[in-house]
Amino acid sequence: MPASLSNYLRRRLLKWLDRRVPASHEHHLNVNSIFILPSGFGWSFITLSLCLFLLGTNYQNNLMLLLSYLCLSIMLLTLFYTHQNFARLALKAAPPRSFHCNLQGELQLQVIPHAAAPTKTCNGVLAIKWLNTVRPMETAVHVSNEDTLVDQQTYSFSLNDNEAADTKQTQTLSVPLQIPVRGQFALGRLTIACDFPLGLYKCWTHLDFDQQVTVYAKPQEG
Repeated sequence: MPASLSNYLRRRLLKWLDRRVPASHEHHLNVNSIFILPSGFGWSFITLSLCLFLLGTNYQNNLMLLLSYLCLSIMLLTLFYTHQNFARLALKAAPPRSFHCNLQGELQLQVIPHAAAPTKTCNGVLAIKWLNTVRPMETAVHVSNEDTLVDQQTYSFSLNDNEAADTKQTQTLSVPLQIPVRGQFALGRLTIACDFPLGLYKCWTHLDFDQQVTVYAKPQEG
């Protein structure tokens, strides 16, 4: 895909996300902010179910038909459970500390009780990465017209199961942040995904926590 077309589609996506999932210091996931599709394993599971169904109808084998119905039932139940689990997630961002451009900063996210279900928690492992680059502000220097790249690595965080524990306890997720130039920046969106419980579906969201960070110049020796 040409770079110009890719940049155009990315800008359109970000504008659409700004309308659908507005920036906020605190996000409680809901229908508008959650996306879900079968994972690679899920599509393989669906293909297996269809093959079992075709074999069962072709050879008039009731056992194969029952097995295919069982597999499709598992897919359907997992769809609702995966979405329900991810919809319990609520995150609150703390203002990031300033850092030098030759070092690594971090954005701290607190896992807080969801407004719609304060006694329920999201389970599983969260995969977090930066969707788009940070956006330089007027005070940034040595920045080209393109966004400044940040680390595109995916970071995994295992969520604590606090349903039986004190709900006042919160878990903090520290997402690394690397910016190679100095200046003041508005942080971009984070892609947060989870495939709990069976990995058949992937739920994800793109959240903007409306945070800014100041990056200092690299210290000079002597």
